[in-house]
This record gives sequence, C-alpha cells and structure tokens, in this order.
Amino acid sequence: MVRLGCSTQSWHDPFAGPGFQGQVVPDSVHHLQPSCGGFRAVVAGTRQLGATAARNPPHPWVSLYATTPSGRAPAVTLGAVLLRCASVLAGPHDSLRSRSGRAPAVPVTFEAMRPFRFGVQLRNAADGQGWRDQARKAEDLGYSTLFLADHFGDGWNPTVPLTVAAEVTSALKVGALVYANDYRHPLLMARDIATMDVMFPGRVEFGLGAGWMTTDYLESGIALDGPGTRIERMAEALEVITQLWTQEHVTFEGKHYTLNGARCVPRPVTAGGPSITIGGGGRKVLSLAAHYAAIIGVNPELSSGVAGVEAAQTGVAARYTERIGWIRQAAGARFDDIELQLLVQFEQVVPNRGEVFAGVAPLFSVTPEEAADMPIVLVGTVDEICDDLVRRREQFGFSYIVLHEMDAMAPVVARLAGT
Repeated sequence: MVRLGCSTQSWHDPFAGPGFQGQVVPDSVHHLQPSCGGFRAVVAGTRQLGATAARNPPHPWVSLYATTPSGRAPAVTLGAVLLRCASVLAGPHDSLRSRSGRAPAVPVTFEAMRPFRFGVQLRNAADGQGWRDQARKAEDLGYSTLFLADHFGDGWNPTVPLTVAAEVTSALKVGALVYANDYRHPLLMARDIATMDVMFPGRVEFGLGAGWMTTDYLESGIALDGPGTRIERMAEALEVITQLWTQEHVTFEGKHYTLNGARCVPRPVTAGGPSITIGGGGRKVLSLAAHYAAIIGVNPELSSGVAGVEAAQTGVAARYTERIGWIRQAAGARFDDIELQLLVQFEQVVPNRGEVFAGVAPLFSVTPEEAADMPIVLVGTVDEICDDLVRRREQFGFSYIVLHEMDAMAPVVARLAGT
C-alpha cells in the first residue's frame, strides 16, 4: 500500500534514551487503520542498534521524529510523514528494504497521537455566582472539562456544582476526578451519573477511584481497608455500574455488593453509559483501568494515603514509563482506544525554570534534572511548557492534560488545544 522513501530520512527512537546511537529504518507498511482520531500505520522495521543496545532494550512502540543533518527537528504527525516520504502503490504489502539489506529485526508500530485537550480542576468558589462565572470562563478559555476532586475538607462535594457548571455552559464537559468508591453505593452512583447524562448527553466523564486519602477516612469514620481490598471493591462497583447502565434489571452477588433485581432509573442516553475514567499509580489499579476505562489518569503512587514526599518521588519519568507499560500489557488490543490523562500537580509560568527546579528538587530528594522531567511538573515560559507537553505526549502518550492554574495556563491551552 505505502512505500517509505527513506533516502533522506532516519528515525530516532525516543524510548531508547539519550545514549542511543542507532536508527529505526522502516521496511514496510502492512496496513493503515483508524486510531485515536487519526491513522495508525503498522510498520515492520529494522532497529540498527549502537553501542548502548544492551542498556536500551527494544520497545514495542515509538513516536515519530524526522531528523536532519542539523539535528532533531520538531516532532511530526503521521500524516506529515506520509506526505513527506511515502508513495501509494497499487498492490498490498509492497516494501522498501533498508539500504543495508537487512530483514526486519524488531517489529515497530508508528501511530498518530491524539490532539491535546485540557481540563481544569477547581476546589470551590466564594458563592454560587462565582462558581457559575468560573465554569463559563473555563469554557471561554478553551478548556475541555471542568473537574472537582472528591475529598472531605474545603473542596465542594462534586455532583451538584458539576451539574450547575454543565447547565450554565454549552459544551464544557464535567466530571469528578475521581469519585471515591467507598463513599457511595454503586447503585446510587450509577443513578446519579445516568441522570446527569440524560440532562447533558455526552458531556459527563465518570471518574472512579478506590479511595486513598487517609484523612478522609479518619474524618468520616469510614473503615480504611488495605489498598488491595479497596481496589477489589472498586472492581465490583464498576461491574455493578456498567450492568445497571446496560441491563433492565440487575441481580449481583459479590464479595462486597449484593443487588436483587435492581434498576437504574433513568438509564443513560449515551450508549453503554458515560465514558469511564480511572486514575491510579499502582499496577493493580492501572491494570483494572486498562479493562474498563476509556480514559486512564496516570498518577504517582499514593498507597501511603498522603500526597507527600514519598508519593512525589514516584512521579519521576522512569516510573511513568513503567506505568504506561503496565497499561499497555493489560489493555492488549484496546490500548489504542484509551485516552491517557495526566493530572499536573505543580505548574508555574516563569522565566527562570532552572532556578525553580534547583530550589524544588531537594525537597523531594531528586536532582534538578529529574524534577524538570517529572510529568506532573510544568515550569517555565509558555514556550518551554508547550515544548515539555509535546515531548511528554511523544514519550508517554499523554494528550489529556488536567491543570489547576486556569488563568496562568490559558496561553498554553490556547496554543496546544486541538493540535
């Protein structure tokens, strides 16, 4: 179908790391298929490894870079690559052998990346009118989604203000990031979210988590079971909710929940129910998310129950690479259908990012370089932050970015949303 003309192009593998000295030479494109709102080309290629091959094992997926004699050029989309170095042939499975004549050594998949979209997570407002104004402003600034967290304390309980936000806007999506499963029975949760979907079809994102913040459990008196039990209970809740959204009557007998002929009234108008978001930082919850979620929020590890130094140290880039690998392995063929979400924890638009990283890094026992590469950190000028986000989309697949500083980050949103 497609012949790649590689006489003037080479391909750099970003997963190999900065010490990688080789190339990935595309040999053949077997087929194209829709993926992530664009195209996906399944390519057989030869990775010509350099001296650091043993330290950089093959990765099943790489982003696209076009490189020139002057160095690495900006990342390009699959469509641009095909326009630049491809010709359409009449017959299927035509291929161009690499100039070395070697047969493909490592199967490599090049895939188009999703366009960016942005959410903003707020806590509350001075009053009802202030909340409505914030919701309208978020939509005007180009944010896709408005979120509230689900914790006790000074943050608002999510459902009512999210409903109000949807009512006073025209296209803004809303969601909790995320509802804590232990705080509500899944039958009640299913009914609430289905009702919102009836009122605002296609604009509700249903986020569910196992619960993690120790102070929430202490304040409420809800029993704080171990992480494994909480995740097991959440898995049952997801099964209950999805059945309620798709079946007339649900009878369910589980370890944690029992339903007898339960009904979800109203039923959601979105086929199958609103999109499900699951966030987490551990392998068990991310593997569960890979089976259920349309959107997966990849976070630091929070099993300690406190968002402190220990959790922050699990936010380094290498741990995120590991988490993406867990999701990919658990999701299998549906990985391409999953939207990867990143909740940024620290964001500043400043002209002196080096100084900021040097000051912040010791607080988390990481180097300034590690702090700069943390996906959960965005610091710098608007140009620098945009470059970081593009690079992280290429490296990890994050296209859905959730921020907290709605006004300060508006120029970033204006530049990248939809691209």
